[in-house]
Amino acid sequence: MTKPITLLVIMMSCCFSAAAQVHQHGQGQLFASQEKQDWHVQFILPAADVIGFEHAPESAEQKKALQALAKRLTTNDSVVRLSGKCTLIEATHSLFAEHKDSQEHAAEHEHHEKDQHEEKHHETDDHEKHEGHAKHTDVEVEYHFSCASSSEKLSVPLFEWLPTLNRIQAQWITDAGQGTATLTSTNPDVEW
Repeated sequence: MTKPITLLVIMMSCCFSAAAQVHQHGQGQLFASQEKQDWHVQFILPAADVIGFEHAPESAEQKKALQALAKRLTTNDSVVRLSGKCTLIEATHSLFAEHKDSQEHAAEHEHHEKDQHEEKHHETDDHEKHEGHAKHTDVEVEYHFSCASSSEKLSVPLFEWLPTLNRIQAQWITDAGQGTATLTSTNPDVEW
């Protein structure tokens, strides 16, 4: 019973390590696992592809886009579908956590800039080094399903509404086995 979960944890920890090192716009990751009737599906997607920006929302339009995306991600229909009689139990995402951190960092940076300018220390060197340290942000989305019948297919309709998302590297562990695949807009399905 714990064997599939243990394997998933090992698989995901390896992938998270790789994901922390590589951030490419247009490319996402998907991890799926099954333990009897319970399914866990996780996406890691570049914020630039999902929201259109990788920083805290700066305008009313960006705030509205973030709210609309958060609402869209709370249901799975436009993100991921499992065949069979599956019910969505829970959906979570990292949207507000990521952008709250960005807002706090921006406020901290603004305060630091003010202090620097008042004291006239390191006017260009430190500021330029800090500015050049741009942060790439990913959006993480997780879905938990309970399936009354077996699921033999996972579909990713994300490509229909995210035109800059070119591919998703998928990895899965199910009762039927494990595997990997590259999903694209022309090949958005995994079958096992």
